[in-house]
Amino acid sequence: TGGVEIGNSVNITGNGALGSQLLVKTTGNMQLTGSIFSGGRVELAGNNRVTGRITAASGTGNLVQAAAGLNLSGNIDAQGNVSITSPGTVNGKVTVPVGFTYTGPLPSLGAVNGIPAIPGLPRQPRVTDLTQYAPVPSNTTTNITTNRTITPGVYNNMTLTGNRTVTFSGPGVYVFNSIKNSGNFNTFVYDFKNTTTGDIIILVRGDVDLFKLEVRTINGGSPARIYAEAQGTGSTAADGVSAWMHSNGTSGSKNSGWLGAVWVPYGNIMMGFGPQNSYINGSLMSGKKVTLQSGVNMTFTPYSWPNENDVILPQYPFPVNGKSAAARVSTELIILCAPGNENLLTNLSAEDPLRDIYLVEGSGASTGIYIEAVATSQANVAALRSILTSTYSLTKEIQNEQGSLKVTGLVPVNKICGLETDP
Repeated sequence: TGGVEIGNSVNITGNGALGSQLLVKTTGNMQLTGSIFSGGRVELAGNNRVTGRITAASGTGNLVQAAAGLNLSGNIDAQGNVSITSPGTVNGKVTVPVGFTYTGPLPSLGAVNGIPAIPGLPRQPRVTDLTQYAPVPSNTTTNITTNRTITPGVYNNMTLTGNRTVTFSGPGVYVFNSIKNSGNFNTFVYDFKNTTTGDIIILVRGDVDLFKLEVRTINGGSPARIYAEAQGTGSTAADGVSAWMHSNGTSGSKNSGWLGAVWVPYGNIMMGFGPQNSYINGSLMSGKKVTLQSGVNMTFTPYSWPNENDVILPQYPFPVNGKSAAARVSTELIILCAPGNENLLTNLSAEDPLRDIYLVEGSGASTGIYIEAVATSQANVAALRSILTSTYSLTKEIQNEQGSLKVTGLVPVNKICGLETDP
């Protein structure tokens, strides 16, 4: 996503993440159960609460900037300066490169100059080839304007003017030219027919304006099995750029809502437009910008996005040029020898994402890490074990299968770097 902007009174749960290639920005009192990952900068308004961590990868000035009242439960990793206005709380560690500074309340695990642990951002989903779905003539059957139960197929335009209900009958692909709703609370019903497999997929050639919408599933299913893709540019929207719009609305116990994943490759996503409240249970991705304007309660529910498994990106601060063919030690370990990274694994919190990469015991100067060393031949296994034990203080050896070339055990972190240069 090119940019993410979060407005006032927005609450996001579900342990997901806000991510952007350029900027993640809040303008109001956001509450986020999850993390923030930016390929550029992060700007947070006052009284924001984030239960995960914050990373920022590029830009000038302060790469992470927060107004007073920040409550952060995790680490901050940035490739530049970080400025947090006091009072505020950082229950983690702040890491910036040598030559950059941290300004703000004292983090519970300190502020260090080192190599920030910044993960790569996920690749955007593929754009569906809609030429495989031939357009249909415009008539009373293909235009959806009244209460209807529709089955998977190709339709023309959906234009609901209020108090209309459309039932999507069963998993499958539903194709529309555009969706332009208005009036007082239309309703989408997703009928999964008690199936256990298959998704309800809504593909739109142009723009989508849901206005005030009530949504629900029947006969099984969940938001994790609903996917919508709008390929418009927002040219028909009031702002000229939002290809997916959804308005707030409240009527008695009824709130405007959306279920499922949304992918908008060529336009913006604008949710929470107008006064009152709305809810989202799903995930949002745009090639341009995602805005949750105000009064939005969002629960993150992941979806199996197309091509999401095509790429694997490490979550440790990997070397820019990768691993040398001549290097003995893996990139996960050699990065511990980089200037400023000597204490990367000391005093990790229980929730620190580096624990997903490294198996660590102890803390401070006594921190140890489990490693796996491989001998060049079976004849050298005993010698390797002897060197690791006598020179590198290997303990807690884990027995491998008979005939294995591997020696596995706990080694003090402060002795790892010698493994690369040991003759």
